Amino acid sequence: MPFIDKNKKSVYRKSYYQENKKYLDEYTKNWRKQQRLLLIKEFGQKCNHCDECDPIVLDFDHIGDDGYLDKKRSRKNIIFHVKDNPSKFQLLCKNCNWKKEYWRRIMPSKSKAQAKLMSAAAHSPEFAKKVGVKQSVAKEFNEADAGTGILKVKNKKKVKK
Repeated sequence: MPFIDKNKKSVYRKSYYQENKKYLDEYTKNWRKQQRLLLIKEFGQKCNHCDECDPIVLDFDHIGDDGYLDKKRSRKNIIFHVKDNPSKFQLLCKNCNWKKEYWRRIMPSKSKAQAKLMSAAAHSPEFAKKVGVKQSVAKEFNEADAGTGILKVKNKKKVKK
C-alpha cells in the first residue's frame, strides 16, 4: 500500500512493529546470528593470533583501530560494516582482542621515564630481564615512541668563554 503522507507511513510502521514486536525481534536476532556465523566462516573460523575456533568467543576487530569512526558515521551493526569493507577487519578471540586494546592504550609511552625504561630494555636483554619486561614488548614500545619524539635529545647551546 503506497503512502503519500510520510507521517501516515511512520505511524503505520510503528503500529505494525508494536503488533509484531516479538516476531520481528526474534527474526532479526536469528538473522544477525546467521550472518555472523557466515562471516566467521569467510574469515577462516579461527583467531588470527592464537587459533581459537569457538565462534562464541570470536570478534571482528578493526585492524587500524578505527572502530570509533564507524560508530560515529553510522549506528549499524558490526555485521554491516564487515560486509561493506572486509579488508578493514580481522577475526580475533576476545582475549587477543582485549590484549590488543590494552597495548594500544598504553603505547606509545606516556612519560619520558617510561620511554627511557623501554628504550633501555629494548637494547639490553639483561636489563629487560632485570626489570621484568619482555624485550619484544620493549622493542614495540621503542618503535611506537620513535614517531612521538619523546626521546629526542634537545641541542644545548654552546656557551663561548
